Amino acid sequence: MMLIAAAALSFAACDTITPEGPEPNKPTGNEKLETPVPTAEAGDTFFTVSWEAITGADSYTLNLKGKNYTTAETSYKFENFNAGEYTVRVKAVGEGYKDSDFGSVTVTLTGATDVDWFTVTAQPAAVNEEKGYGPYNAIEFTWKGTELSALAYGLYYTDNLIGVSESDIKKALTEVDADTLADVNSEEGFSGVFGPIDGGTTFSMCLLATNAQGVEFYVVKEVTTETAEPSEAAKAWIGTWEVNSTKVYSINDKGEGTLLDGAETFTVNITPDASDPNYVVIDGWSVLGEGFITYGEVEDNTLYILNGTNLGMSQDGAYYYYWLGWYDFGISIDGYPSNVVTMNGETATSTNQMTFYDENNAEVPVTCFASDVFGVTDAGNIYFLIEAFPGVYRSGDMTWTKKAAAAEAANVDVMGFTPTALKSSVVLR
Repeated sequence: MMLIAAAALSFAACDTITPEGPEPNKPTGNEKLETPVPTAEAGDTFFTVSWEAITGADSYTLNLKGKNYTTAETSYKFENFNAGEYTVRVKAVGEGYKDSDFGSVTVTLTGATDVDWFTVTAQPAAVNEEKGYGPYNAIEFTWKGTELSALAYGLYYTDNLIGVSESDIKKALTEVDADTLADVNSEEGFSGVFGPIDGGTTFSMCLLATNAQGVEFYVVKEVTTETAEPSEAAKAWIGTWEVNSTKVYSINDKGEGTLLDGAETFTVNITPDASDPNYVVIDGWSVLGEGFITYGEVEDNTLYILNGTNLGMSQDGAYYYYWLGWYDFGISIDGYPSNVVTMNGETATSTNQMTFYDENNAEVPVTCFASDVFGVTDAGNIYFLIEAFPGVYRSGDMTWTKKAAAAEAANVDVMGFTPTALKSSVVLR
């Protein structure tokens, strides 16, 4: 009996010996960690990503827009993000294990916000004759950042951004150079002026800032420029005028000209220009009719109708209409008026017979033709005579009779700001 008991004891002791090889529950280096399953809770400008602990994991790597974040916790909070959709990927990492696959979660933030690493201020520029701008045609701004790695900007008519996607706007922005970025990151920030621009108009300053961690912040700052108060001289011209033209020429697309019979009567509406006290907006002067505007400058009792106005685009979008004014010696004189109108009470007279001076200061009499309309394609090709709209020229003296009093100030968009076309310029202080 004693022998049997001793043998049993010996067998039991052998059963507790640990064999050579890895200990139970220890990684072999070939095992892959389980994939996290992240969830997210979001506010307007932040979100927190959470997941269950993974057995064997020492830490977790999160990836957002190509940048990695590491934590030993089972949650991570992302803050100060703009509105948009964000996808975060999470994997588990542990010593002696292969990294897990990435699990992912997508979060949508609903509202833009300020961030503590980039700020912008913008307002209509104060009167400053020394700097060459006034309160009605410029925007002052300051951009200030902390360790920004990039900044892109653009200034657009706010109305022109309606229906334009945020991604398209971002693609059109102009990136600042290294020197400007250094100023932005300085203690004072970078200050400048956009101008001169339209008065009485709402603009959107769009900015895309990127910080040192690669996080982007997109912000839009709206500013409405001040409206210029028309001068007393300009007020006398504001209203509706009936104009009688004594000569009208028509030129077809083959270049054949015809002097039309009889005088032509048309209506011109003059409103204040919101950008300059001495400028007015003239609607109806173009032979294209109402809605195609040009500008005039007022000095005492004289109205100088200006050259070089973009009237608009053809209905099919193939080309742009321009109004220029044309002279009998075959060139347009940039900077000179195409017609001069002199007021005498409620009537006025315009003439297209004007005198210029050559390089020898000798008088050069010229004849001006009002409302020369031509097309310019997107490729920059000019069509002076187009089948869709042959040239029509008003010539000879004209009589003006005022029919109605002043109208509201006009905010007419003739600059054609679009996200794809705009190249913003900054006037430094």
